[in-house]
Amino acid sequence: MGLWLHHPALAERMQAVGEYLRFGGRLPGHLTELIILMVAREWRCIHEWSVHAPLAVQKGLDPTIVEAVRCGGKPAFSDPDGALVHAYVAALLRDRRVPTEVFERYRARFGSAGVIETAGLIGHYIVGAATLNAVEYVSSPDVSVSFD
Repeated sequence: MGLWLHHPALAERMQAVGEYLRFGGRLPGHLTELIILMVAREWRCIHEWSVHAPLAVQKGLDPTIVEAVRCGGKPAFSDPDGALVHAYVAALLRDRRVPTEVFERYRARFGSAGVIETAGLIGHYIVGAATLNAVEYVSSPDVSVSFD
């Protein structure tokens, strides 16, 4: 957010979108944070990861899932919604498409609005990661994250 303040009009709009997606959207907080972590990992965005990994755990995402995402593995979900979100987002990030079967299950579970919300959340955090990575931003020299 601080970097976007170099462009106040953009910062205002991006903040409003991010606030809605994180706090006013349809997806539960732990699933929203799972999506954000998947984007941070895909973009190897240290700042995004270091901010959202603790939030994900705080919102109920199992720490073993957080660690599996960090390592690029396939987490072992006990929650079918978490497994579905992971499959959907992983396909979209990896292939830029989602297999029809996964898409249909996702839409059946979260609705068409949930599909659009998920795409918006991914896009929003990709913009954030691209901005942070473009200037090699790390909030603190003490932050050390590696993506295996």
